[in-house]
Amino acid sequence: MSNTVPARFSTTEPTAPTSGGSADRGVNRVETVQELLHTPCFSWCDHSHYSDLSVHESDHITMSLPDGALASNANAPVAAMLCVDDSGSNAATARIHLWHGEDDMAFLLPDEAEVYADRLITFAGQVRRLAREGRERRRLCSVFSWCTEVGEHDTHTSRDLSLTRPDDSGAYLGAYLLAEESEGNRVSVGFEAGDWVSLDAAGLRREIDRIRAHCDQLARLADMVADEELAAGGAA
Repeated sequence: MSNTVPARFSTTEPTAPTSGGSADRGVNRVETVQELLHTPCFSWCDHSHYSDLSVHESDHITMSLPDGALASNANAPVAAMLCVDDSGSNAATARIHLWHGEDDMAFLLPDEAEVYADRLITFAGQVRRLAREGRERRRLCSVFSWCTEVGEHDTHTSRDLSLTRPDDSGAYLGAYLLAEESEGNRVSVGFEAGDWVSLDAAGLRREIDRIRAHCDQLARLADMVADEELAAGGAA
């Protein structure tokens, strides 16, 4: 607490005698001088004390996000400073003021600030770990070349082959390769046509034959509709 605070004040004194021995004793003069008043203050204080000797504040430290990372107030920095308010109920007690944007976060005692700083260090390490993991390439499946799963996984699935409804409101037929670690990675087909079933190769071929037969029937329906349209056009 060795800081000194400059202050400006005025004095009123009688004028000095003239060289002729006479003095203008009825005339006073006002002088403005600059002196250093040794006002008790903290060495860390950066606050101007010309008008207020009760508040002490350090310079601000800030932690902000990278430029362009976020818009709006979410990108406002988290800031902190050391402060003492001699006029308050906690006179002469140093506290660390934390705030974000225009919102106060906390006023911490030094011991509390130490705990908070330790948590920030831990948090920073976790953020760095996430950044490191984010740079890693996606680990593709080492068991099946057709598997689209990444990272650690016990279920292997391929890309879904689906047939959507005419109005594109969803799929009414879908199939994909499937293998489970718990079942010895036996490969089957997940087949969805209203209900889901697991099919082996022979079962899938039977479904293919049924679909082909159904397509032949649909083709005959299309021919019948075309004949009716042609007849209606000729009658017109």
